[in-house]
Amino acid sequence: MVNAMNTKKFTLIEMLVVIAIISILASLLMPTLKKSLDLSYQLQCANNLKQIGSAIHVYISDYNFWPWPTRNSNNGKRWFELMAEGRYLGSLTNPPSGLLSLRCKMHAQCTSSPGSNNPINSYVMVGTATTSGTPPVPWTGMYGISSSIDTGLGPNTLANVLSPSRKVGVIERCIKDDYGSGEIRDMRALYNSGASSEYLAPIHINALNAMFIDSHVESMDSSRVDCFGDATASGIGGKIWKDLFAINFK
Repeated sequence: MVNAMNTKKFTLIEMLVVIAIISILASLLMPTLKKSLDLSYQLQCANNLKQIGSAIHVYISDYNFWPWPTRNSNNGKRWFELMAEGRYLGSLTNPPSGLLSLRCKMHAQCTSSPGSNNPINSYVMVGTATTSGTPPVPWTGMYGISSSIDTGLGPNTLANVLSPSRKVGVIERCIKDDYGSGEIRDMRALYNSGASSEYLAPIHINALNAMFIDSHVESMDSSRVDCFGDATASGIGGKIWKDLFAINFK
């Protein structure tokens, strides 16, 4: 029989060394695990946008124009509610409550307002800001692919779009507790503009996903939508909006 006194025991110092080694290994692995998790969210989000793109093009085949309006101020409905009611996109409830089943996990904790329990949608459509008057015209001279019903602008067909493979139709919104209107209308919504309740911002590390009008999806570096505080039509913001969002410019 083995004498209990001869049994090998860990000393306190040895146990502390083992704990320290485990802590070091964990600290080395955690960034890699987090990066992998972020990448999986980014890929899932991109897949969501691909499904939205497919649904939009089915809608176009039925109506011959891009989903319109982005918002109907007469009954308060937004593009995603209309798409869900038409069964082009799925909703979390039936009848639709204004929340699409396709959501990015990065928005999982976002709510319609601080302290609220109501979740938000992850994606916004590119709309058009107009001047008041008759007929209404884009105050920037730049049209988005769609518009709110109160702008007075009608729907757009794909034939009206210059360079559809270069123009964004639907894009991720920032991580923020704000329900929003479901659309971005001009360069004031760009990253770092600070002038919109629904501005764009990095979502997946330094990137955000966008669906272009031809339905392909890209993960864009946030620098492509960063106006560096210049959200004017004649400045950096205007150039970005013209290059990426305005359908009447190549």
